[in-house]
Amino acid sequence: MTRVGLLAMLLVAVIGSAMAVVVLKHDARKAFGQLQASNETRDQAMTEWSRLQLELASLAELGRIEQTATTTLNMTPPERTQVVIQQPMGQPTSVNLDGDQRTVTDQEPR
Repeated sequence: MTRVGLLAMLLVAVIGSAMAVVVLKHDARKAFGQLQASNETRDQAMTEWSRLQLELASLAELGRIEQTATTTLNMTPPERTQVVIQQPMGQPTSVNLDGDQRTVTDQEPR
């Protein structure tokens, strides 16, 4: 090979590698842009999740549940005579209602 041929091959190799660097740099910048967009989407989702957790906590407060039950559903607390305590079969339990000691079982009265 002559010097001109060798020089031509080196010139082609340099131009090819320069073009490869340009393509790789472009791909890296495009990937970085996608990463930034994904990070922004993640941050928005985390903000929304935090807001929803706070909303859920406020909706689940006992006072709010009681208020909704009484105003919207017209519910009232049960009277003492309406309360039934159920235990597993055969295990009696003592219940103290206003100082009266009563034994409650799950067996049917005879």
